[in-house]
Order: sequence, then C-alpha cells, then structure tokens
Amino acid sequence: MTDRTDGVLRPSDHADAGADAADDVVSPRLGVVGWLRWGWRQLTSMRTALLLLLLLAVAAVPGSLVPQRSADPNGVTQYFVEHPNLAPILDNLSMFDVYSSPWFSAIYILLFISLIGCVLPRTKHHWKALRSQPPRTPARLSRLDDHRERVLSALLQALAPRRVLLFPGWAGLPSGALPANVFVVGPTPHEALLPRCALAIHHGGSGTTHSACRAGIPSLVMPFAADQFFWARRLQTLGVATAPLSPKRLDAGVLAAAIRFAEDGATRARAVALGVAMASEDGVATGVAMIERWLQPA
Repeated sequence: MTDRTDGVLRPSDHADAGADAADDVVSPRLGVVGWLRWGWRQLTSMRTALLLLLLLAVAAVPGSLVPQRSADPNGVTQYFVEHPNLAPILDNLSMFDVYSSPWFSAIYILLFISLIGCVLPRTKHHWKALRSQPPRTPARLSRLDDHRERVLSALLQALAPRRVLLFPGWAGLPSGALPANVFVVGPTPHEALLPRCALAIHHGGSGTTHSACRAGIPSLVMPFAADQFFWARRLQTLGVATAPLSPKRLDAGVLAAAIRFAEDGATRARAVALGVAMASEDGVATGVAMIERWLQPA
C-alpha cells in the first residue's frame, strides 16, 4: 500500500506517511527484577570481563611504584621518613597494601564473578553440542551446487534473448558455457549499474533491495535466508515485484509470468514512482529525527 504525502508517492508505513507514524515510542519500565537482570547481564558480559581485567592491571601499577608492607616493611618505614607529608595520604589510600586493599579486592572479586558468568553458560552450551546428535542431512537441497546451476540455467533460458549482466558472487560461475547474451561482471556499484538496467534479479538482501528501488526498476526476488523473505514480500506489496520465487517450484511458466509482470507498463511506472520518492527523501535526517523523538522524555 502507498500514500501520497506532499505530492510524492510513499509507502504507507513511511515515517512521513501519516499521523500514526509520529506516535512516541514508550519503553516499558524494568522494575527491580528487570534492573537486577540487566545488571547481571552487564557484569557477566565478555566486554565487562575485559574491562575489569584491564582495570586490575592498572590497579596493580602502584604496587610496583610504592614499597609494600608485605614485601618490604623497611622500605615503607623509610618512605615515611623521606616523605612525611605524602606518606600518610598514600597510607589512607592503601597504597602500601595494594594487593590486600579493599578496592583491589573488589576489582579482583568482580573480575572472577564476571569470568564465571561468561565461561559457565558457554561451557554448558558447548558440552551439550558435543553430546548432541550429528546434524541431519540438509533439507533445502536448493543451496547445493547442482541445484544452483539448475536455477541459473532456468533463469537464463527464460530471459533469452534479452541481454543479461551476471554477477556470480560467492556461488561462482556454472560449469558449462554461458549463452552469448550473458555478460559476467565483477563487483560493481549498484548506484552506477542498476539505473541502466530494466530489471534486477536478486535474493532480496536489504542493500540490493534498496538499490533496486532507488534505481526505479522492478525486481524478481528469490529469497533463501534471514530478512530476505521480508524484503521480498515488501516489494510484492509495493507492486514492484511478483510473489517471491522458490527454487523448488521454478519452471518455465512461473518465470515467464514473473518476467511479464516485471515488464508490464504499470509495474515499471510503480517502480519509477518509488525511485522518485526515495530520491526525494533525506534518509539521514529522517533517521536522526526519529531517534531524537524516541529519546525525548515522556
């Protein structure tokens, strides 16, 4: 769904689309238990353990600069004689007993608690992994090399005789020869390439989805992981892509229908309008405004 705001076509869930988008976000109150849980998670994080380890090393430095009663009591006496004004102050700070001082002990104890909280859950997790059954045979065979080549072959046949720019990425090139209408390209900036294309076929990653929409061209999306399914459905909702393609149900009829939809004049008009809308907005300013609105006290 889309709305028009100030004469520009925008998605209905855009920050400027309506008054509902301007509602302040109110975070729930943590309460005593929530704050205790938050404090425990902060203390037992690896970051806190590393900071405490660094703090312990820094706290041990005075022990090598000032004589210690446990190792050099005569040196401490001599220090009092030579520095009668400074020595009492250092003594009040436990500088002559650094390694048995309350503040050094506090750092030491917190460090061990933090390390125990870090190590025990991870040890339990790895122990369960070691005792668990081996992973099952992959159910989604479409990720294997042979199936990837079958999908690519079906796409290229459906796109012929159109000119195709192929970026193989991590999947690599197929074992067989490519048709004459297919040109292989390396890493290329989307903002320079996609505006010169009529259609983008991709997996639906957020970056490629944004680039295709910004270029004002339709998409054919074949998601396989993570947020790619969300972006595929989002493009379908905006009317610039068909329903997400599945390698399990990929045949000549499905591909032909998807390409006809992408080449339809109405689809291309929606894609162009979406690209104009995205080009006219200041995403950084909108993001900063949303963050500032969330940070304002209720």
